Amino acid sequence: MKIAVLVNHVDISDSIEVTSVSIDKGLTDRISTASFTIIVKDPAHAGKYDVSKYDQCVYGGAVFQELDDVLIGGVIPGGYSPVLFRGMINRLEYARESSHVLKIQCSCQDYAADMERAIAPIANYINQTDRLILTTLIIIYCPRITAAPAFIAETTPPIARYVAESKSVRQIVEDICELTGLSWQVSNGYLLYFTPTTYPAPFGLSSAPDGASTFGIDAFTEYVRDFIRPVNRCTVIGGIGTVSGGGTGTINMTFTDAASISQYGIHELAIVDRDITTEADALLRATVEVTQQAYPEESFTVKTFKDGLDVGQSIPVYHSDYGVNGTYLIRGMRIRQRTRILTEYELDIGVKPPDLVTMLRKLEARTRQPISTGS
Repeated sequence: MKIAVLVNHVDISDSIEVTSVSIDKGLTDRISTASFTIIVKDPAHAGKYDVSKYDQCVYGGAVFQELDDVLIGGVIPGGYSPVLFRGMINRLEYARESSHVLKIQCSCQDYAADMERAIAPIANYINQTDRLILTTLIIIYCPRITAAPAFIAETTPPIARYVAESKSVRQIVEDICELTGLSWQVSNGYLLYFTPTTYPAPFGLSSAPDGASTFGIDAFTEYVRDFIRPVNRCTVIGGIGTVSGGGTGTINMTFTDAASISQYGIHELAIVDRDITTEADALLRATVEVTQQAYPEESFTVKTFKDGLDVGQSIPVYHSDYGVNGTYLIRGMRIRQRTRILTEYELDIGVKPPDLVTMLRKLEARTRQPISTGS
């Protein structure tokens, strides 16, 4: 796929060092990044790419600056599709190659960074769906991100109660995901909130591709089966609330996966979270823990040159050598432009445990800005 780079809606592709274009996306850190190098050349010297416009455009500090908008996407007649990255410049690095050539390396991050900075003074939702909560927050506090219902799943039952004060939008989204077990990502300017079944890939990958619904795997590496923290029975002990049968008392709900217990024996987990004050939310939290940890987690890395994949998609993968045959989640993606028309995608597939950065962020969100249950 031929790649185009736009800064502030101006196409500067002809001044980009083609193989310098790279994009990193992931569900773990969740702020996607991109980088590319601009070549500024003296007009007296001929350009070394297919179509040179060095003599028509002048680029440098006066034109580019931090927080300028960036779009990287495929080139189609009359436009750019698919969009691979949308965000803003956060670093410029200048290097004099020679007396007549200057290289400017641009580092970028996507609009998920807006969610870190946006603070909601009060978030008060009673018996509302996760879709309504997330859509409302993004529209009010992060207008550069598009909250389209088509990309935001809705789980049932509604969240009984969520009240928080002076939290960042990102912290609130993390809280909602903690309750529902869904994942989120800002991809190409859109908020995605999904389960693996709500965001399917347009095709599968296979060691025996048919060229129609499945395409080839260029490399298959780092296959791992992880069962470090098995949980197939989870009890959540909450705060004081309405309990079954009427009256008030301590919330206490348990969820069990009988099939996992039959196969692996009992592996129990108890969670004490006094901010949970309804049985519905406690059962939802217990269900999420068991669903995520009742069986070994498979993960692997593959490379492909087939365009059209994105982080968060569920993708069928088959590989005869490893016995892999199922539908998995694309957890991370590194995009590299190998030639002007060839793009390589390195995919992290499966369900991996959260990294230290994510765990620390969740801990900080819960200890520094706890959910308020109100009166």
